Amino acid sequence: MTNFISFIIVGAGGFFGAIVRLGLINIFNTQSFTYGTLFANSLGSFLAGVFFVIISEKLVLTDAYRLALIVGFCGSLTTLSAISLDSVNLFLNDDYYLAILNFISNIILSVVFVIIGIYLTRLLTFF
Repeated sequence: MTNFISFIIVGAGGFFGAIVRLGLINIFNTQSFTYGTLFANSLGSFLAGVFFVIISEKLVLTDAYRLALIVGFCGSLTTLSAISLDSVNLFLNDDYYLAILNFISNIILSVVFVIIGIYLTRLLTFF
Protein backbone atom coordinates (compact mmCIF):
# COMPACT_ATOMS: atom_id res chain seq x y z
CA MET A 1 0.00 0.00 0.00
CA THR A 2 1.48 3.33 -1.01
CA ASN A 3 1.93 6.11 1.47
CA PHE A 4 -0.60 8.32 -0.35
CA ILE A 5 -3.29 5.64 -0.16
CA SER A 6 -2.59 5.25 3.58
CA PHE A 7 -3.30 8.95 4.09
CA ILE A 8 -6.56 8.68 2.16
CA ILE A 9 -7.67 5.64 4.17
CA VAL A 10 -6.85 7.28 7.53
CA GLY A 11 -8.54 10.49 6.41
CA ALA A 12 -11.72 8.67 5.43
CA GLY A 13 -11.90 6.88 8.76
CA GLY A 14 -11.09 10.12 10.57
CA PHE A 15 -13.87 11.94 8.76
CA PHE A 16 -16.49 9.56 10.13
CA GLY A 17 -14.94 9.46 13.60
CA ALA A 18 -15.02 13.26 13.77
CA ILE A 19 -18.68 13.35 12.75
CA VAL A 20 -19.63 10.80 15.41
CA ARG A 21 -17.61 12.72 18.01
CA LEU A 22 -19.34 16.01 17.18
CA GLY A 23 -22.75 14.33 17.35
CA LEU A 24 -22.02 12.85 20.78
CA ILE A 25 -20.70 16.18 22.08
CA ASN A 26 -23.76 18.04 20.78
CA ILE A 27 -26.12 15.50 22.32
CA PHE A 28 -24.50 14.82 25.70
CA ASN A 29 -22.35 17.80 26.76
CA THR A 30 -23.99 20.04 29.34
CA GLN A 31 -23.13 23.40 30.88
CA SER A 32 -21.74 21.65 33.94
CA PHE A 33 -19.86 18.66 32.52
CA THR A 34 -18.56 17.31 29.23
CA TYR A 35 -20.39 13.98 29.18
CA GLY A 36 -20.24 13.82 25.37
CA THR A 37 -16.45 13.91 25.36
CA LEU A 38 -16.33 11.24 28.05
CA PHE A 39 -18.78 9.07 26.07
CA ALA A 40 -16.88 9.59 22.80
CA ASN A 41 -13.60 8.60 24.44
CA SER A 42 -15.11 5.55 26.13
CA LEU A 43 -16.92 4.40 22.98
CA GLY A 44 -13.90 4.98 20.77
CA SER A 45 -11.66 3.10 23.17
CA PHE A 46 -14.10 0.18 23.31
CA LEU A 47 -14.27 0.10 19.51
CA ALA A 48 -10.47 0.25 19.25
CA GLY A 49 -10.31 -2.92 21.34
CA VAL A 50 -13.04 -4.58 19.27
CA PHE A 51 -11.45 -3.59 15.94
CA PHE A 52 -8.00 -4.70 17.14
CA VAL A 53 -9.21 -8.24 17.84
CA ILE A 54 -11.35 -8.46 14.68
CA ILE A 55 -8.57 -7.18 12.42
CA SER A 56 -5.61 -9.00 13.94
CA GLU A 57 -7.09 -12.17 15.46
CA LYS A 58 -10.55 -13.02 14.16
CA LEU A 59 -10.66 -12.09 10.49
CA VAL A 60 -6.96 -11.22 10.01
CA LEU A 61 -7.65 -8.31 7.71
CA THR A 62 -5.19 -6.16 5.77
CA ASP A 63 -3.45 -3.14 7.23
CA ALA A 64 -5.90 -0.87 5.38
CA TYR A 65 -8.63 -1.88 7.84
CA ARG A 66 -6.40 -1.06 10.82
CA LEU A 67 -5.59 2.32 9.32
CA ALA A 68 -9.22 3.17 8.55
CA LEU A 69 -10.87 1.85 11.70
CA ILE A 70 -8.31 2.20 14.50
CA VAL A 71 -6.01 5.02 13.37
CA GLY A 72 -8.62 7.02 11.44
CA PHE A 73 -12.05 6.41 12.99
CA CYS A 74 -11.09 5.67 16.60
CA GLY A 75 -8.23 8.15 16.55
CA SER A 76 -10.59 10.90 15.47
CA LEU A 77 -13.35 9.82 17.83
CA THR A 78 -11.01 9.81 20.83
CA THR A 79 -8.51 12.56 21.44
CA LEU A 80 -6.39 13.78 24.32
CA SER A 81 -6.65 17.37 23.12
CA ALA A 82 -10.40 17.45 23.82
CA ILE A 83 -9.92 15.96 27.29
CA SER A 84 -7.20 18.49 28.03
CA LEU A 85 -9.18 21.48 26.78
CA ASP A 86 -12.32 20.40 28.63
CA SER A 87 -10.33 19.95 31.84
CA VAL A 88 -8.57 23.30 31.52
CA ASN A 89 -11.89 25.07 30.85
CA LEU A 90 -13.40 23.48 33.96
CA PHE A 91 -10.32 24.53 35.93
CA LEU A 92 -10.53 28.12 34.62
CA ASN A 93 -14.18 28.21 35.73
CA ASP A 94 -13.02 27.28 39.24
CA ASP A 95 -14.52 23.80 38.93
CA TYR A 96 -11.35 22.15 40.24
CA TYR A 97 -13.04 18.95 41.35
CA LEU A 98 -14.79 18.49 37.98
CA ALA A 99 -11.57 19.31 36.11
CA ILE A 100 -9.68 16.56 37.92
CA LEU A 101 -12.64 14.18 37.68
CA ASN A 102 -12.93 14.81 33.94
CA PHE A 103 -9.27 14.14 33.24
CA ILE A 104 -8.95 11.06 35.43
CA SER A 105 -12.27 9.50 34.38
CA ASN A 106 -11.49 9.92 30.66
CA ILE A 107 -8.09 8.27 31.01
CA ILE A 108 -9.26 5.43 33.24
CA LEU A 109 -12.47 4.71 31.30
CA SER A 110 -10.61 4.76 27.98
CA VAL A 111 -8.15 2.11 29.18
CA VAL A 112 -10.95 0.06 30.78
CA PHE A 113 -13.06 0.15 27.63
CA VAL A 114 -10.14 -0.95 25.41
CA ILE A 115 -9.71 -3.95 27.73
CA ILE A 116 -13.46 -4.68 27.69
CA GLY A 117 -13.57 -4.41 23.89
CA ILE A 118 -10.65 -6.83 23.50
CA TYR A 119 -12.03 -9.27 26.06
CA LEU A 120 -15.60 -9.34 24.74
CA THR A 121 -14.54 -9.64 21.13
CA ARG A 122 -12.22 -12.53 21.92
CA LEU A 123 -15.12 -14.27 23.69
CA LEU A 124 -17.55 -13.88 20.81
CA THR A 125 -17.42 -16.59 18.21
CA PHE A 126 -19.31 -14.91 15.37
CA PHE A 127 -16.01 -14.11 13.60
